[in-house]
Amino acid sequence: MEHWRASFDTGFATGDWEPMRALCAPDLFFDDRRRLALLSGDRELMIASARERAAMGARPELRLVGTAGDRIALERLLWSGGPRDRRFEVEYLGVVEVDAKGLLTAIILLDPDDARGAQREAWSRWAAIDPSSAPVTTALGEMIDKFNAGGFVGGSLANEFVVEDHRHAGMGRLVGAEAYAESIAALRDLAPDSTIESGWHWLALERHGAITVMRRIGTLREGGAYEVEHLFLLTVARGRVTRLEFFELDAADAAIARFEELCAAIET
Repeated sequence: MEHWRASFDTGFATGDWEPMRALCAPDLFFDDRRRLALLSGDRELMIASARERAAMGARPELRLVGTAGDRIALERLLWSGGPRDRRFEVEYLGVVEVDAKGLLTAIILLDPDDARGAQREAWSRWAAIDPSSAPVTTALGEMIDKFNAGGFVGGSLANEFVVEDHRHAGMGRLVGAEAYAESIAALRDLAPDSTIESGWHWLALERHGAITVMRRIGTLREGGAYEVEHLFLLTVARGRVTRLEFFELDAADAAIARFEELCAAIET
């Protein structure tokens, strides 16, 4: 992905688009799904689009949002330019996929408010490359969508479901979906509009589960925004989540060791 960013910079700085073309597979698929665009094509359309922005005086800023395996990244792009009195900005999300040789095979552009849609696209492509990712991303995606819709994730949980919260001010151990539901209800009582984001950054993933980062944001009922981030370990069996464990962000070693322990127990 670093070569891709460098070729971007070269094209806009010098007008030489050959480095970008050389990084693209001949059958690259370019799909602009933004509401005001809705067009798709090949490598040459993608380069023509970039060249047109350069002619307008726009310059891009790329920020990595997250990854899906080793070959898919989600980036946030901000284009800005124009004279001081008529300055413009255009922002959107891009899902970028490379093949085993590192050549770009797909670029999907989405509106900046469609982060979850971009994540679904990235996860679908990840599953096509590595099917072992699908059980985890499917279960995690259902939890995200149900929670953010104001519902409970109970249908995604196994009968033997357990929560272990290792954070300094955590919940401790909860056994069963009902106990977890009570904790979610308590959270919503404190901050009714709470939503979660997860699955952008992965510390580990295999067919039995994963460790990723969970971010929860919202507004307290009594006023004031809040934001919490922590490591989120989940294990999956038969399409359902069997265990969640939470760790502080600086406890990656402990989370990975615990994940390896759990996976070894599942294998035996």
